[in-house]
Amino acid sequence: MICFWSAAIYLPVYAGLDLSNLAKASAAELAFQSLYQGIFMSVVAIYAFNRAVASLGTRAASAIIALVPVTSTALAIPVLGEWPPLISAGAICVIALGVIFAAGVGASTSLKGENYDPLLLPPHAKPGQNCTDA
Repeated sequence: MICFWSAAIYLPVYAGLDLSNLAKASAAELAFQSLYQGIFMSVVAIYAFNRAVASLGTRAASAIIALVPVTSTALAIPVLGEWPPLISAGAICVIALGVIFAAGVGASTSLKGENYDPLLLPPHAKPGQNCTDA
């Protein structure tokens, strides 16, 4: 919904100020980008975050979100050949250390159990409990 409302509010302003090149794009390109970035990426992001919370626990999963700029900066070096300025590299290191401390080893609050999958078991089920047993 955030992506939808952002586009609904931002696109008319952007187009109204004649800042866009959307008129140069084909309808197929616009449809593909709308589906890919607007729907597919949102669904994947929500699913991946829910899996991360289930696997790592709320504390670690929340902390790991801060690794997005760290990963982007690290990937910019081999992919784009861009090295971050010294101040940015220092900030990235501080962020990475903060994530390590915030996530902490063993800080997971998720339920433990080899057979536990919150997406497959009902909420009342306990790890290792057979769902067919009533």
